[in-house]
Amino acid sequence: GEPPLRWNWDSPLIISPHSHTRLYFGANKLFRSDDRGNTWKPISGDLTRQIDRNKLPVMGKIWGPDAVAKNQSTSFYGNLVALAESPKKENLIYVGTDDGLIQVTSDSGASWTKYDKFPGVTKISNPIC
Repeated sequence: GEPPLRWNWDSPLIISPHSHTRLYFGANKLFRSDDRGNTWKPISGDLTRQIDRNKLPVMGKIWGPDAVAKNQSTSFYGNLVALAESPKKENLIYVGTDDGLIQVTSDSGASWTKYDKFPGVTKISNPIC
């Protein structure tokens, strides 16, 4: 089956500025509800870099999975942390990930454009459209 979803403790949740019954909710995928949250459907695949956080160096070393209580007390790595729908153009949606990507769709999730290089910018944490 599919790998489990990765949710953050404060995963982004917004109401569309174009429909008061449409909600968007982010995990490592973006979900949409058109009935005030009664039902949800994914409108993207995994929008993150899909990096295994157990293979990321910390203090210059890759630590074993038991070195830090990553799986008990810290947020999952590789999920959406920012989400916005354009108030001017319906279905133009921006998401930001905790691993440094911005993904944009202008067709309600049918296709996505990934932005991962921002010359002169050291950190992006909250895209606003």
